Amino acid sequence: MLARGRFIVLVLFCTLFQPHLAVATNFQSSLPMPQLTGKLVYHTYKSYGDGSAQLYLYDFAQGSLRRLSQPSWNIIDPMNADISADGSTIVFMGIQDQAWNIFMWRLDSEQLPVNLTKSHGETMNEDPKFSADGKNIVFKRSGEIYQMEVRRNVLSVVAPRAQDKILSMPYLSADSSLLYFSVGDESAASVYVKDLKTNSIAEIDSTPGSRAYYPIVRHDGTLFYTRHVSGTDDADQIYMKGPAGPPRPVIFNDPESDNSDPAPVEDHYLIYSNTSESEKYQLVLGDLDTGERWSLSPLGLNLSEDVSKLGARYWAPHPKILVRQKLQILEIRFGRVMRVVRVMLNRDRDDF
Repeated sequence: MLARGRFIVLVLFCTLFQPHLAVATNFQSSLPMPQLTGKLVYHTYKSYGDGSAQLYLYDFAQGSLRRLSQPSWNIIDPMNADISADGSTIVFMGIQDQAWNIFMWRLDSEQLPVNLTKSHGETMNEDPKFSADGKNIVFKRSGEIYQMEVRRNVLSVVAPRAQDKILSMPYLSADSSLLYFSVGDESAASVYVKDLKTNSIAEIDSTPGSRAYYPIVRHDGTLFYTRHVSGTDDADQIYMKGPAGPPRPVIFNDPESDNSDPAPVEDHYLIYSNTSESEKYQLVLGDLDTGERWSLSPLGLNLSEDVSKLGARYWAPHPKILVRQKLQILEIRFGRVMRVVRVMLNRDRDDF
């Protein structure tokens, strides 16, 4: 086994001189899996839309796994959950009143999830994602992208459907100025970005005859998404694109299987769904620098091999959030003095 530094140099050489080649190491790394401390929410099902979907939460710090969705919720197929920036709340989609709706639920609450969209019949509200500040939720409704102001429950269309093309899977940049989404259907799709200030739209991936979808943006602006290898090879691979430069495949893609639903973990890893070891999707942790991969089966997340595990979202408190939480505690104890300190610190947020 190469030392990590030498391995990274070798990987960079392969990436620079073979930019279209995704290098994958052995599926299960011989190195210890990184010690994560955040939380992971994901869903399982036997087949999409068969009524078997369930939501789960894994706490890495505690080493505990529990099912979130309950029969008392009266929600069929809860899935595609997202966690708010403070880690307190999830938003997800599910069927109620014979329609796909968007729900919000405070983790560990004894209350039922709140139906935010309250649609009936054939209306489809899907793919919800929080804004970074938690004030808004973007989601797909019948082929268009909507934004909801959570506190006032005010809806607005931020990306209307055009020329019978279906828009789906929206995701906002950290400052909410850019909206990423997929345009197309099961046969062919592309990933686009819309500047919400200028309304300009740009296509990010338009591989002919292929399907690019599920855009996710890391806090530093790096975009991840899933795409077929080509118009003739429909194996799902994960791609990444920084603020500059073209998209490129992540280094741990397995070209012989599907690699889908990327979930950024800190700055160096992704948790994603993979079919290398099973016909059903299994959860895997991949190292973006070295290509090392670790199955999450030893943690108990892949024990049920008859169901797929998809839609992973990882959460860990950002340093800025930790500072604000500490300031809130101090304000309670020391009142006005700490409020003055908060104002002074917020004058330059880059110092957090």
